[in-house]
Amino acid sequence: MQKATLQNNQVIYEAKGYTFKFKDNAKVYYQTLIARPNHIEVLTNNTKYDDKQLATKIIDKWFAEENELIREHNNAKRRESNAKKRGK
Repeated sequence: MQKATLQNNQVIYEAKGYTFKFKDNAKVYYQTLIARPNHIEVLTNNTKYDDKQLATKIIDKWFAEENELIREHNNAKRRESNAKKRGK
């Protein structure tokens, strides 16, 4: 079971065997952020992975789909911006 709770104005993510949070709580609310392992801090780790490996797995499990949607959106905006620059 995966869940996210607000504790002391910090979003804490929990799953079986580990908990984590974003190092910068403001990043939780960014709409165009592609989440990366260096953005998160592993708080507890009761898995077979070290913290760095776990952080990578967390991104894959929790944020992969959203990251892809954000990447597509960001790329579309970039293409649009580049097309406007070329059209001037």
